[in-house]
Amino acid sequence: MKIEEMEVFKKSHELVLYTYKISKDLPDEERFTLISQMRRSSASIATNLVEGDSRYSKKEYEYFLKIAIGSCAELRYQYLLCHDLGYINFDEKIRAFDLCKDTMNLLVCTKKSVEARND
Repeated sequence: MKIEEMEVFKKSHELVLYTYKISKDLPDEERFTLISQMRRSSASIATNLVEGDSRYSKKEYEYFLKIAIGSCAELRYQYLLCHDLGYINFDEKIRAFDLCKDTMNLLVCTKKSVEARND
């Protein structure tokens, strides 16, 4: 199965798109700080997933999945920060948290699946 057809990729891509949508409305003063970091964190999830899938060894794939998991946790915090700074409302935060949680669960399941493979 192609990585783009997997639920973990679809959900991580949805999270990237949501992050870009939300971050375009953040204050201009955050353009080179929080906005940039949120976009990099979100894109890192899907990017590392794709890069890991393209590797030939299980160990390398697991490495890239660990990075994706870390980026997802980082992004969740950045959404909390946005909410606490008053940049996003409660509903936007909850939507972001739900996307992060779903993405994280799928990443962890993918990592466990890769670990269980016999290469």
